[in-house]
Amino acid sequence: MENSLTDQEIEKFNRLYDHAYALVAQLIILDNQNEVKKLGFFARLKIKRCIKLLEKALTIYPDSWQSMLMTAKAHQRLGHTEHAISWLEKAHAQSPENNRLAKEIGMRATQLGKPTLAIDCLSDLAKRHTKDAEVHISLGCAYLLCQDLHPAKEAFNQALLVEPTNPNHEKLVALVNYVIAGKIPCPTSHEEIFNHTQPPQIKEK
Repeated sequence: MENSLTDQEIEKFNRLYDHAYALVAQLIILDNQNEVKKLGFFARLKIKRCIKLLEKALTIYPDSWQSMLMTAKAHQRLGHTEHAISWLEKAHAQSPENNRLAKEIGMRATQLGKPTLAIDCLSDLAKRHTKDAEVHISLGCAYLLCQDLHPAKEAFNQALLVEPTNPNHEKLVALVNYVIAGKIPCPTSHEEIFNHTQPPQIKEK
């Protein structure tokens, strides 16, 4: 944390951040876990309270990409897509060389329908981390949503090379091959990509 902050400011920032985290640890998507259950009224209030606390924390320490990322996650969970994307972009701009952050933002940007941001975050990361299958899958999905089919195929093939026994990777390679062959339309959302992998249903001509 910035040396310009006083001990009192650091303590206040940590208290706000920790409180925000505690409110939503079981409600928002953390550390690539699967989507949690549907939100009820009081759960939504907790997430909104979390956002307010993080806003206060950021007035103390505006450079906290961790606070920006959690704010994005909170907005994503509430269905506030544009706000979520905006906070992801801010977090990436604050720490563009942070590999862990780039991976997280890339994954979420694809889910939120912002594949160009995902490609911006993940393309260099994939070159440096050739054995990280998750990075290649997220990058492939982003390219697929941009209808950039051959880079998508290359990314999915790289993931399969890293994890050759993973059936989901095989399905994604098959999916992009079907799209390239014109047998099925190109998916237009993250959900469509993974619905298609059940596997693609092809109508005979």
